[in-house]
Amino acid sequence: MLFFGHQEDGRLFASSDGFHMWVQTETHIIDFMAPIFPETFAHLAGGLTLPRKMLQRPITTEAQSVTGLQAVGDFITLPDPDLTTSLVDGFFAKPANEDLLRVAEAWFGSRLGKQKPRLKMQNDLGEVYDLSLPRSVATGAW
Repeated sequence: MLFFGHQEDGRLFASSDGFHMWVQTETHIIDFMAPIFPETFAHLAGGLTLPRKMLQRPITTEAQSVTGLQAVGDFITLPDPDLTTSLVDGFFAKPANEDLLRVAEAWFGSRLGKQKPRLKMQNDLGEVYDLSLPRSVATGAW
């Protein structure tokens, strides 16, 4: 079992340095980070190769408790609205993150537009960086 957060006395907790965010609609949970779990958890996997899969699941398939995590692909979310508010407020309080949002908007464009393979970004010192997305492709779904 892999999780984001901290474990204390057999309980799982999120904090500002141990958390995870996902997109939740009325019917689904979508985790855009799931395809990079192999890199995210490489230091904990102990030689185990994690598959590169996406996660877009109906909320109705979520486990009701940690003990309900029995099979590969089982998942549970433990939302913390106060932590979410704090993290989002902190993100928007940093001017550099406005630039990051502009880069993301330019990179991903409109829903109907084609994604740009490369972008250039300039820091406050005038240094220009070439950006490109990694070529990681999901091989299935959790």
